[in-house]
Amino acid sequence: MGNGKQGGAGGRRRPPRWIFQVQTNDQGTVLRVLDTTTDKVFREIPIQEFLDYAKTHRNVTPFLLGKLR
Repeated sequence: MGNGKQGGAGGRRRPPRWIFQVQTNDQGTVLRVLDTTTDKVFREIPIQEFLDYAKTHRNVTPFLLGKLR
């Protein structure tokens, strides 16, 4: 029934605002949160810090987007 497109007006989907990447270098592994509206790294989180948080919290979105406190 549809035309294969999803989304709102005009059938176009907006690109995601946040992109998540896992990056490993000499210092270790980090989870990078990129903001596509500014093309900049919003946040870098050591992977162990993220895993420790995720073990005790069901919703990790506030942690990833820095909206704690």
